[in-house]
Amino acid sequence: MDANIIISLGRSVLVVLANVFMALHLILAFLIVVNPVCQEVENLFDIPHEFCVSRCVIRTFMVLLMVLIGECVPHFDKLLALVGGSTVSLLTFVLPNLFYMKLCDQESPGSGWKKRPISLHMRVFMWELILIGLFGGIAATYSAFIAIVNSFSFSKACLL
Repeated sequence: MDANIIISLGRSVLVVLANVFMALHLILAFLIVVNPVCQEVENLFDIPHEFCVSRCVIRTFMVLLMVLIGECVPHFDKLLALVGGSTVSLLTFVLPNLFYMKLCDQESPGSGWKKRPISLHMRVFMWELILIGLFGGIAATYSAFIAIVNSFSFSKACLL
C-alpha cells in the first residue's frame, strides 16, 4: 500500500490537475513556512533586511540544508508523521480551547479585565473538541510510532 492515494486513482486529467495543484501549494506554503526561520538565521548573522547577496547565500544554504536532512534521514515521512501527529492536534484542537477558557475565566479588577461568561453549550463543545484532539493526537502519534518501529530497523540513508 502506498502512502500517496492519488497513485491508486490511475492516469486521468483530474489526477494530473491534482498533482499540479499539490505541487503549487507545496511550493507556496514552503515559502511561508520557511521565511520566519530564515529571518531568524539572518538576524543571528546580522544580515541587513534589504535585498543583498548575503541574504541569498544564507537562504540558499538553508534550503540545501533542508534538502540534505530530508535525503539523509531514511523514512523521513514517518518522522514527520510522528512530529505532526503529536503537535498539530495540540496546537489546533487542545491548546486554543484551553487558553480561551482560561482567559475568559480570569478576572483582574485593577486592569479592567472582566470575567467573560461562556455558555454551557459552548463550553461543552470546546471540551468535545479537546477530547477529539487528544484522541486524534494519541492515535496519530501511536500510528506513526508503530510505522517507524515496523518499517525500518536502522536502514541506511540514500546518500550513504
